[in-house]
Amino acid sequence: MGASLEIVIAGVLSAGDVAIVHGTLTLNGIGFDGEPYSQSSDSVVVYHHGPEGWRIAIDAPWGLAEAS
Repeated sequence: MGASLEIVIAGVLSAGDVAIVHGTLTLNGIGFDGEPYSQSSDSVVVYHHGPEGWRIAIDAPWGLAEAS
């Protein structure tokens, strides 16, 4: 469907063996109806560095829910 994904990293925070990366994901493409679409979300990914290197511990591609 010719979709593309754009990733823009807004910031990286790290402390020891943990890193948090936050930014924006934007998906663009052509829908089933032939019309172009674009969908963006705030993304948060938590990485942990262990014996095998950096691995994703938490992936929240649609962001984190606000505390109420």
